[in-house]
Amino acid sequence: MTDTVAVVTGASAGIGAATALELGRRGLHVVLVGRDEERLLAASRAVDEVAPTPSRPVRADFTRLDDVEELSRVLHGDYPGIDVLVSNAGVHTTRWELTGDGHEITNQVNHLAPFLLTGLVWDLLSARPGGRVVQTGSLLAEGLDPEDLNRTRSRRAGWGAYKASKQANALVAVHLAGLTGPAGPVPTCCHPGMVRTTFASGSLPYRTFRRAFPFLFQPVETAALALADLATGEDGVNHPGALFNGTKRVRSLKRWRDPTLARRLWEATERALGNDRLGPAHPRVGT
Repeated sequence: MTDTVAVVTGASAGIGAATALELGRRGLHVVLVGRDEERLLAASRAVDEVAPTPSRPVRADFTRLDDVEELSRVLHGDYPGIDVLVSNAGVHTTRWELTGDGHEITNQVNHLAPFLLTGLVWDLLSARPGGRVVQTGSLLAEGLDPEDLNRTRSRRAGWGAYKASKQANALVAVHLAGLTGPAGPVPTCCHPGMVRTTFASGSLPYRTFRRAFPFLFQPVETAALALADLATGEDGVNHPGALFNGTKRVRSLKRWRDPTLARRLWEATERALGNDRLGPAHPRVGT
């Protein structure tokens, strides 16, 4: 599998770094994407110790959509095709704020930026047979309003914004599977479980819960195995649009698979990003 290219976002630490390491161990050439350059280089060096080919670290901050476009240009310049996109970058914040692009930060990092990147490199994913997109999702997913992705009506972030962004991830996988059909790259969504990372460290209730019940939180390596299995195993191509809880496929609730809601979200996301950013490779509604 040394010619197999996997791009992992949010790979400078946590689940992303552990997934990149596992994919390197399985023989893939790994492109690690993250915003913290020092940690990203450290994660890349760790992959190089176990992988057959040197990894490629690429710095990109998903709070800047220009960085996403630049990442796409780098990937197009260096790779004729991508086999796997592990869309793992994510954020949880307790403060409602807008990025420089004018989007609520949780919405942009967890939904808009991954959506944009997937569309920009869709031609690279389509260039390889068996291409796939694996998104890090959550069973907490709920509360999405496609007409208010930035939550301007409430101006509240926290768990509400996070859950809505994770619902968006699940619905994107569902709609993308319907757009591309069996011949196109296969999207799936994976809830990795509660993991021992610094995720949501700004949330006092979550920190308190984690201290009180540490046995409920699994090692980051366990979560990485679930993502890596979808990136390389049969489940990752046999169940387009499916949601997995770890390595087990779950029966999705309506809010995670509603095709009408998924289409509304897709159209609202296209409007939010604009045609100039989406580019010609982006799979569009009706194509």
